[in-house]
Amino acid sequence: MMKNNIIKIGIDARMYGDAFTGIGRYTAELTKHFFTKKELNGRNIQWVLFMNNPEFSSFEFPQNVKKVLVDSPHYSLAEQTKFLGILNKENCDLVHFMHFNVPYFYQKPFTVTIHDTTLSFYPGTASALKQWIYKKIITRTIRQSKRVIAISENTKQDIQTLFKTPEQKISKVLNGLTKDFRPVSNSEKRQICDKFHLPDEFLFYSGVWKSHKNLKRLFYAVQTTQCPLVLTGTPDESLLKLAESLKIKHLLYMVGKVSFSDLVLLMGAAKIFVFPSLYEGFGLPPLEAMQAQTPVVCAKSSSLPEVCQEAVEYFDPTSHQDLAEKITQLWSDTQRQQMFVKKGLVRVGEFDWEKCAEQTWQILQSVLLSEYKKN
Repeated sequence: MMKNNIIKIGIDARMYGDAFTGIGRYTAELTKHFFTKKELNGRNIQWVLFMNNPEFSSFEFPQNVKKVLVDSPHYSLAEQTKFLGILNKENCDLVHFMHFNVPYFYQKPFTVTIHDTTLSFYPGTASALKQWIYKKIITRTIRQSKRVIAISENTKQDIQTLFKTPEQKISKVLNGLTKDFRPVSNSEKRQICDKFHLPDEFLFYSGVWKSHKNLKRLFYAVQTTQCPLVLTGTPDESLLKLAESLKIKHLLYMVGKVSFSDLVLLMGAAKIFVFPSLYEGFGLPPLEAMQAQTPVVCAKSSSLPEVCQEAVEYFDPTSHQDLAEKITQLWSDTQRQQMFVKKGLVRVGEFDWEKCAEQTWQILQSVLLSEYKKN
């Protein structure tokens, strides 16, 4: 450990970048802060960044950072074999993994961030084999990790319950929030609406179309309210069939995967952002809507009340009738809309990436110093 006056700290940055949305942003923000840390306990720090292409080729790194090409897809055999060999070759004093998928036979000290335990509650279309592999890997990861970071109290409690993990092993560190989302001008609203052929007023949903996102009940609510709904993400065939049977396809505007700049404009242009998810480890999109000063109708489930507190209009996620009622009420009540906008602006001030990264660094630092004392 920590020979030659150098401390090697590895970061699993294979999910770095916009392609991995939440975890990609998390990785980018934390590494940016970590690289400012150049020494610990009188020893120089060398950061080792494990990356896939295309990010590996385009990433510009500071002098104290070494990048290592992995090119092992997530949840693959190569992740368990090729990536394992690369990790062992680099022989880091500590590796921080940004996701639960640590190579099963990796034996050296590591820490991990667990963003959610969705697959434990909502396996969706995952095969029995995939569910078994997931359980084996996440259980072993949590058990072997020196410390586990949970991004919400709800996720922390899920880890304790599902994996029988001692509370003292888990640290809650809330995510940060970028400052990119904002209100849009009338001309910007016109621009984004013209680009995607959208109506002037619409509900907005941003995210994937997986079963735990609860879009089925959202579609039923749209049938009741007849409010236009704009959705990002890749459509699910079964939900498209449901939309046909409900006769609401004319109310759905499916814009697909959009650029980040277009996402900012869509969020700011929406009349209401709706987030019907049954389960979230954190729940970043409602905070992004608050920052854009767009009122939010949100499911009262999992981590969402913890993250959003009193800054959103909640509904029962098991009731499409309640969702429709809350949308209808907020749609026509401008005073209530403004109340949630004001509360939202206060709430988003609580989330900061610098704070998140520094708290995470303190955990890594304590593990490193503890390992040093052992050796």
